[in-house]
Amino acid sequence: MENEAFLDALRRFLPRLLQTLEGVAQVQRHLHPPFAPQLATELSPRRDDLVEPLAQLESVRASGFEALVRDRLVDAGRRTVELIDAFGEA
Repeated sequence: MENEAFLDALRRFLPRLLQTLEGVAQVQRHLHPPFAPQLATELSPRRDDLVEPLAQLESVRASGFEALVRDRLVDAGRRTVELIDAFGEA
């Protein structure tokens, strides 16, 4: 992998994705309906932190193995954002 733009985007995105998923796991462990608004509020900043690095990763040009990795991570990022959005709307 010598695509520096791809590596930079990956370095920005992966930690945020993992932190966001950890936040989702914490919310799931503590999910009690009366606390849902508070839990949604806790997830919102993590979602916001994920959106820009996700867009950067989506926009980077990649081919071969890099494209495979990028596409799967972009899918995971989009699904994570959608999950948080759905939780906030519930």
